[in-house]
Amino acid sequence: MNVTIEFVAGRKHKKSNDCWADALALATGKTYRQAYNLLKNISNENGSINMGIFSGTMQVFGFTILEIDDDNMTVEKTIKFFDSKTNKLVMFAMKKDSKMGHIVYVNDSKIHDFKDPDFLTHQVYEIYIKELEE
Repeated sequence: MNVTIEFVAGRKHKKSNDCWADALALATGKTYRQAYNLLKNISNENGSINMGIFSGTMQVFGFTILEIDDDNMTVEKTIKFFDSKTNKLVMFAMKKDSKMGHIVYVNDSKIHDFKDPDFLTHQVYEIYIKELEE
């Protein structure tokens, strides 16, 4: 399947390390403020979120969690493998040997985030997937 991946300006970045709030808002149809307020009291001091908490939150909203145990599964390969025309995708990815990851929302092969072509090469560790509602 020939898929063209685009970056779409959609990231609010109101706080440091708040990519989880943007992805959660876009994936659930909530505003950024609603998504941020949902978990802000249990976020880390630097604004990031524990991935176990984020995973549980995504499950509450009906997303299925897929853990990826493949060093070669990049963001680009994940988008091409999973149908983002009929599914909402949220991904947790990071550079190999990094301690900080990044969470993004993907729909229709569009990454809703700042444009960073290097991000396409980052390794995916978790995917949250939910079929689009008609």
